[in-house]
Amino acid sequence: MTDPDIIQQAYEDTIKQFYGILFDASVLAKTTDDQSQAEQRFKAGVLKAREVRDKAISLVSQNT
Repeated sequence: MTDPDIIQQAYEDTIKQFYGILFDASVLAKTTDDQSQAEQRFKAGVLKAREVRDKAISLVSQNT
């Protein structure tokens, strides 16, 4: 398995964790505001995870 493959796998694992957190927050949400906040945190997390994945792949690709 290459470094980019490992990074991609870590990204996928992170997204799975975020999904679980969003699911739990959605189940526990008592108001639409609670739901909206959970969705915004999920979206921000996914965007950051993508950014970090892309940066990490770029960094390891520079060394090959």
